[in-house]
Amino acid sequence: MKNSPLKLAFAVFGIAVAIFLSCSDGPILVFPGKDEPIAPPSSSGEEASSSSCDDADKCNGQCYNRETQFCYNSSKAGYFCGINPQELYDPDIYQCKPEINPNGIYLKTGITDGRDNNKHYNAVLIGGQVWMAENLNYDVPGNDTDVCYSNIPVNCATYGRLYNWSTATSGICPSGWHLPSDAEWTALTNFAGGASAAGTKLKAASGWNTGSGYIPGTNDYGFSALPDGDYLQGSGFINVGSIGVWWSGTESSASYAYYRGMNYDITNVRSYTNDKSYLFSVRCVKN
Repeated sequence: MKNSPLKLAFAVFGIAVAIFLSCSDGPILVFPGKDEPIAPPSSSGEEASSSSCDDADKCNGQCYNRETQFCYNSSKAGYFCGINPQELYDPDIYQCKPEINPNGIYLKTGITDGRDNNKHYNAVLIGGQVWMAENLNYDVPGNDTDVCYSNIPVNCATYGRLYNWSTATSGICPSGWHLPSDAEWTALTNFAGGASAAGTKLKAASGWNTGSGYIPGTNDYGFSALPDGDYLQGSGFINVGSIGVWWSGTESSASYAYYRGMNYDITNVRSYTNDKSYLFSVRCVKN
């Protein structure tokens, strides 16, 4: 005898209630959603159940795969992101996004800039700091000193805008974010292996000049630094494709401020001071 539509409806409802009840007793394993990576199958080819592992391999009573997952604060499981298993994160706030970068630990929500038609930016967790994973591209109202490289709009879409130091320090980052200090830049490069090696690890794996002496970036954390170039008084727009330059919020004198730079042909992150009138890029860091 065929089941009636009413019986089928009750059956589906019963299954839904059972699933809800099984998931409503506190935090359990965080299995991947559409934007999260799918963990490799266990050696048996089946998902682990709560009865198929030792207590040492359980996270809040649920089994998890130690090779691909970690247990955060003994209550919820997250997935390692690529080559960075040493940095644990709250899986309610961060996630792997291998479609962007397999090694980045990304802020799930990213950043939405309500001042700028809800423009979206990705952001990554690196050594306890949360950085924009791309340059700021905010056209400050009533300000003609923030520009696209060579005044070509498509360059803003690729590299973000260039700002003088006065504009960069005027609160142009989205709410809850700020221009990093020189000390915050140092914390980033220290975590990335020290200034002498951090350039390679922070540079995007593509988009740089590949000419003589080229040292490719490995983009180990999803920072994705690009060679945005700069604008110098007396020289104009220079260095796009070869050099990336970012302001810090720390001044060294009335006319000079600290910045960080990366080159296509060196492994380090340079720390110098330069004239505040020059136009460099901005990366924001979370408060």
